Amino acid sequence: MGSTRPAPVLIIGNWCRPLAQSAHRAGIEAVVFDLFADADTRRYARAAHRVAGADQSRIDLERAAALAAQHAGECTTLVYAAGFEHAPEQLLHIAAGRTIFGNSAASVRAVKQPAALGALLQQAGLPYPETRLQAPEQVDAWLVKQAGEQGGAHVLPLTPGYRPHAGDYFQRHIDGTPCSALFLTDGAHVRIIGYSEQLTAAVGDAPYCYGGAVSHAPMEAAIRSDIESKLAALARAAGLIGLNGIDFVVNGSGYFVLEINPRPPATLDLYDEDCPGGLLAWHMDACNGKVAQMPLHTHNPRAHAVVYARRAGQVPGDFIWPHWCSDLEPPGAQLAVHTPVCMVHAAAATHVETRALLLERRQTVLQALAVD
Repeated sequence: MGSTRPAPVLIIGNWCRPLAQSAHRAGIEAVVFDLFADADTRRYARAAHRVAGADQSRIDLERAAALAAQHAGECTTLVYAAGFEHAPEQLLHIAAGRTIFGNSAASVRAVKQPAALGALLQQAGLPYPETRLQAPEQVDAWLVKQAGEQGGAHVLPLTPGYRPHAGDYFQRHIDGTPCSALFLTDGAHVRIIGYSEQLTAAVGDAPYCYGGAVSHAPMEAAIRSDIESKLAALARAAGLIGLNGIDFVVNGSGYFVLEINPRPPATLDLYDEDCPGGLLAWHMDACNGKVAQMPLHTHNPRAHAVVYARRAGQVPGDFIWPHWCSDLEPPGAQLAVHTPVCMVHAAAATHVETRALLLERRQTVLQALAVD
């Protein structure tokens, strides 16, 4: 790849196992702070610390900063995943002088604030659904979202009598297939790593939580061409660098952009093995101005899905996890309703077969743990 990469690197975010695994694949030592610090993450990292706050869904910034100080002598660089979109400047407190490989706070705000993103999409010529900062009078076919959030739990159907909260915005619902593109940019040039079909999961009252993804999504050439011809203009205007994601809905022969994820997205998990040296290294190089041009090793579909407990349960002490599971809860762990149990993985000859196998395996785990 050419550039010198620091080692070890501090990786922080809500869920960092894929980045830790990519670091391990590239021979980069990593110290990880995330909400889980599960056995898989600990296996790939030099050290892994759980930094979940009281509500278990956000990072405890003070604990993360204190732990970061303990690793000041060994980790001089930092890579971040999801978890800072709502307040990207908070990352600076944890970084504490480290070199950050990723987008600036200004770039994150540019694509995570709805009005700013709408202006960027319009400037680049990328289509997006009608979006408002005030609730429409007619609620049918409208969604309410929270600015700066991620993961889909904040996306709800707009209902009569809804009382807006600070940070709400409203977007017209578009029927179609949810998709995403994982892309690499140095701020001027863009390389699409892959297109994926996104899976949603109904978790409690939230019908659009991130449920997983299937790589190598079939897509009309015209849609691919349009996205690829316009994405570089958006990246330049927003100042994006490194690995990012664009979420969109395919509606017939057209598409509508929903979100930009200005950090390494979850779908890197599906493509990392195909990228020589791993996508963490590609991300760091792109942040230094060099977009990797090596071809991917294969074009085989892969998929992962989050298994959410549909009712409370417990992992039996003698439970043997299937080899296609990751991000595991330990034996005896209590499984709270609506919380992630594990990730299941699948690979097959075609996109359709991979998707079917994935959903079958998700159901197998739910039934085996009696949390269906």
